[in-house]
Amino acid sequence: MSEPPSEEHIGRFGMTVAKSVYGNAVGTVFAAGIVCFMALYILILFLETPEEKRRDRLPYVSASLLIFVVYAFGAAIGISMPFDHLLAASSGVDFIVLWPADWRDYAQMVATTLLFIFGDGVLLYRCYMLVESRWLIALPTITYLGTIALSVTQIVLLRSDSKDILVYELVFVSLSVLTNISITALIALRLIKARNAFAKALPSRIDALSVYTTAAHILIESAAPLSVFGICYVCVTFAEIPRRPLIRNGEGGMRFVPAEMTLALLYYAFVAISPQMIIFRVTTGRSVTQTPDSTHSSTPASKPVGPLIFVQSPPTDFGTPIVTQEEGSRVGHPAVSSNAAPAEQV
Repeated sequence: MSEPPSEEHIGRFGMTVAKSVYGNAVGTVFAAGIVCFMALYILILFLETPEEKRRDRLPYVSASLLIFVVYAFGAAIGISMPFDHLLAASSGVDFIVLWPADWRDYAQMVATTLLFIFGDGVLLYRCYMLVESRWLIALPTITYLGTIALSVTQIVLLRSDSKDILVYELVFVSLSVLTNISITALIALRLIKARNAFAKALPSRIDALSVYTTAAHILIESAAPLSVFGICYVCVTFAEIPRRPLIRNGEGGMRFVPAEMTLALLYYAFVAISPQMIIFRVTTGRSVTQTPDSTHSSTPASKPVGPLIFVQSPPTDFGTPIVTQEEGSRVGHPAVSSNAAPAEQV
C-alpha cells in the first residue's frame, strides 16, 4: 500500500487548485464582458433598424440577450465561490477543506446546461430546416440529447465522491464537440451544394452568388474555436484521468490541473461566444473572409446582413439556401423574383 499524501503535498495541491480556480473565474468574467459587448451592440443595431424590419430580427436579438444573461449569471456565481473560500483560507490545505458542497455549484452547472440547450438547439433546428434527408440529422440529434443527459448526470454527481465524474465530463465534452462539428458540416455542405447548383444554372451571375460562401464562412468561423478548444480539452482530460490518483497522492502530474482549468475556461467561454458570433456577424454583415469597406457603417443605412431566411426556390433541385432579403434582391435571386414562391421565414 502506498503511503497517504503528506500535508506538504496537500498544501501544494490546494494552492495549485486555488490559483487555477481563481484564474478560471477571472477569465470567465472577462469572457462575460465580451458576450455583453456583442449582445449590447446587436441590441443597438436592432433599435436603429426600421420598424418594418425589427419583427424579423427580434428572435435573434432575444436569443443574444438570453445567452448573455445566462452566461453572466454563471460567471457571477463562479467568481463568488473562490472569493469566499480564498478569504477564509490561509493555506492550500484550508482551501481544500473549505470547498464543501454549495448551491452555487449546482446553479452554475444549470446555467452551463442551458447554454448548451440554447446554442446547439438553435443550430440543430437550422440543420433540420436545411437538410433534405431527415436521417442525416440523426447523429447530431442523438449526440445533442446525450449531451443534455450527461450534463444532468454531472449535476447530480457534482459533489459526490464518485471517481467517474471526470469520465462523465470527458464524454460530455466529446459529445458536445461532435454535435457542433456534425451540425456545422451539414449546414456548410448544404450551402456549398446550393451555391454550386445555382452557379451552373446562372453562370453569368456567379460573382453575385458569394452570399452562400459568406454564410458558410460565418458558420465555420464561429464553430472553429469551440471545436478546437473542445478537442484540446478532451485530450487533456483523457490524459489526466489515469493520473488523477497520482496527483492527489503526490506522485506527479500536478501540471494537468492548470492545463485542464485553462482549457475548460476557453471551451465553456466559446459555448456562449460562438452563437453570439453567428448572430453578431449576421447582424453586422462582417466575417473574417469578407469585411465591408471602411467607408460603410454598421447602421441600417449601410444595409447590414438581415435575418437568416430559408427561402423556397422554384421547382428545381437547387435546395433551400440561406440568404437575406436585401442580398437576394440585389443579386436577382430566383427566390425573390416574380416567378418565385414567397419566402418562408423561420
